Amino acid sequence: MGIWGWIAGAGGVATFLGFTYSIYKRLERVESVPDVELRTKVSIHLATLNEERFVVPTLLSLREQKLYKEQKANIELVLVDSYSSDRTVAFARPYVDRVLFVPKGKLTARRTAIERTNAEIIVSVDAGDYYPPYFLNFLLRWFSDPEVVAVTGVSIPMYGTPLPYYVPIIWSNFIPKLSGRGMAMRRNAFFQSGGWDESVDQTDLRKIWWEEELKFYFKMKRVGKVITDYHAVV
Repeated sequence: MGIWGWIAGAGGVATFLGFTYSIYKRLERVESVPDVELRTKVSIHLATLNEERFVVPTLLSLREQKLYKEQKANIELVLVDSYSSDRTVAFARPYVDRVLFVPKGKLTARRTAIERTNAEIIVSVDAGDYYPPYFLNFLLRWFSDPEVVAVTGVSIPMYGTPLPYYVPIIWSNFIPKLSGRGMAMRRNAFFQSGGWDESVDQTDLRKIWWEEELKFYFKMKRVGKVITDYHAVV
């Protein structure tokens, strides 16, 4: 490797470390959390299939959201379950406002849940993730602008995450996408965009990621503004 290769590599590492550091520092600046006054209903959808090991910690972090506790009349927390064969539903039921049973296949499950709610804004979250108390404040603040149709947060690994997982998680934040583990969108914009192509193989995680996050990002961009909020950390 020549000198320019070493310089390019060092620059990449510096960018990677700088981005990671900036995300962690943003988590500390809680004094700058924006106030959000919800003027419409928000539905938080947690899609599950046999997630008994992970579902409760995730739900507890969502129930501790500042916005959820202060404006609960306008926010519902929904378990979107594809007929789990384990104790996912039993464990989750005390912590959610309602349970929806939907067909298997993540794209089909999410679309079915969207159809079965009348909330104007849909928030997507994942089991096994932790949501800091101000996640919703940062994610939902943008919808005061009627031209904004979707907002996505970013992901950082928990302390102790093995390096082979750590690096891809951080670098994924540089890719233009709508993260299924932490995003919000206007329900009418979802249908206007055409939604997801559910004919893809929904057992293939790579194809799911490509359709749910990457292609969908550009579909929503054609409808209105799509925002990435680097304070909305998962």
